[in-house]
Amino acid sequence: MSYIIPEETLESSPRVFMHSAGEWRVVVKRRAKPDRIFVHMFQNALARLLHDPMMIRTDDMGNGEWPEAKKLRALREHGLNVPEILYETENYFVLEYVGRNLADVLMNESDPEKKRAYAERALLKLRALHGKRFIHGGAQIKNFTALDGEIYMIDFEEVIPEGYFEEFKIRDLIVFAMSLEKEGLPFDLEWLCGAYGGPSGEDVLRRFEDAVLKYRFLKFLSARIFSWIPMNDVRAAIALIKKAERAREAARPRVRALML
Repeated sequence: MSYIIPEETLESSPRVFMHSAGEWRVVVKRRAKPDRIFVHMFQNALARLLHDPMMIRTDDMGNGEWPEAKKLRALREHGLNVPEILYETENYFVLEYVGRNLADVLMNESDPEKKRAYAERALLKLRALHGKRFIHGGAQIKNFTALDGEIYMIDFEEVIPEGYFEEFKIRDLIVFAMSLEKEGLPFDLEWLCGAYGGPSGEDVLRRFEDAVLKYRFLKFLSARIFSWIPMNDVRAAIALIKKAERAREAARPRVRALML
């Protein structure tokens, strides 16, 4: 079976697209070109201003070895649910098809309990990834897929700096939560951190809140005068900040009661 994609197909197709290879469906992914947009520049400025490694821009800039291919092979060697690379060139690779992304699944699912169950299963996969000392870097709900009862993780383009595993583990969880906000899935932080952390969910919640509340000053960007700026990620982050503030405020009476 040949996985060589004709040049005209590559040029006329989106960067990531489905392709028929014999009787099988596969996914073709071309390498991205470096792209500097407002959100990237804003993120870089915050990283320098706050000296916070969680704000370091981590997307693959397109130089040298293609890190995603190397990471996918390592993840499969560790028994994690990621697609197999079937064919690779300098400019694109061919992946096995591992189902519909969960953002589409949730959009077409009307049962709130089933939506929550999908999100919980994705969180368990994220926890398994972290348990093997790997970071996703782009852990949005759309980067999880469902096929034949299994949940898979896809899109490992981010290049994570060494030495910041604990910080980026929480960042993965924050990115996941932001994607739920953007998909309009109702949730609270206690459920999210409990589903991810299990017995250690309370500690995860505290670390999540600490990380998010450092950026509470960003709430000024929710003012109407900034509505023209396409900052969906920032607005999702502001929604998380408000949830973290409410959760922290609700916890204070419980803490005071325990101290009495």
